[in-house]
Amino acid sequence: MKNNLPLDESSRNRLDKKSILFHSFQWVITLFSVVLLIWLISSQNWDQILQTLIRIPIWTIVIVLLLNFVGQVLNTLRWSILLNSQDIHVSIWQLIKIVLAGAFASNFLPSTIGGDMIRLIKINQFSHNQGLNFASIVLDRFVNVVAFLTILPFSFSIWPQAVADKNTQIMMMATLNLSVIKKWFQKSWYQFITAYKNWAQKPWVVFQAFVVSWFSIFVIFMGLWLLNLGLDIQVKLVQVMGISALSYFITMLPISINGYGLREVSITFFYTLIGVSPDQAAIFAVLSRFLILFVTLPGALFLGDFKDLKQIKVNRNL
Repeated sequence: MKNNLPLDESSRNRLDKKSILFHSFQWVITLFSVVLLIWLISSQNWDQILQTLIRIPIWTIVIVLLLNFVGQVLNTLRWSILLNSQDIHVSIWQLIKIVLAGAFASNFLPSTIGGDMIRLIKINQFSHNQGLNFASIVLDRFVNVVAFLTILPFSFSIWPQAVADKNTQIMMMATLNLSVIKKWFQKSWYQFITAYKNWAQKPWVVFQAFVVSWFSIFVIFMGLWLLNLGLDIQVKLVQVMGISALSYFITMLPISINGYGLREVSITFFYTLIGVSPDQAAIFAVLSRFLILFVTLPGALFLGDFKDLKQIKVNRNL
């Protein structure tokens, strides 16, 4: 037994070093993406940018914020459907607080404290079946990804112009997206199958969760489209949906912290492909991120005490 201890400690040290290197790499890519975005914005005509921002109707901002909040409520409803089917009954208000706390953690806290971990800690206070609680979060995440997959075909709406211009970059980005999706499914498939076993006899429940998930992202797309119109960016709703889906899967790459910078740079790139000026595209990317983050701010009030954080053994790659 004693002979195995040094080996175990050595293995842990190697894993710790790899983890440190990986997170350092994430920070480097994040900083690079943010610096690139700042350079892109700073090189534009700021007088024109400020005039554009001033002209955005207040009602547009209010509606976009409301639609983003509705998206969070629908995310809560999706999870509630999965939980209720397993006789885990938590009030919608409590679940909204948990979802907002998780969203806040994902957006503002270090990546080592993921939003799913926060959700698991919180739901464990209402249900002692930790395995089933964990499975509900895995399935909830998977259903949301599948909903985004159904949106991905709309990205073809931005391809004709790129192909006509013989733009090879869009093809590279499309290939990158397919690679990300493939790797994510390879990594998550076992977790999904394990989690789905609990709902295998209730496929209608999973389908209901999928429908709710689809509407939860559609209202976000509507908000993004209205924001585009407020910035005088003339794009079609299907283009907004396609670009949002592409950027969503790009930010699934584990190369930046919470997708910061990477999302904004990718959105700016895709919008320029359909004729939007770089300054308009960059401002839209930053402003849309700000509004999405703003809606999750109330989650800070619901984080509570996480003294049990270190005691919970959870897969951080959830």
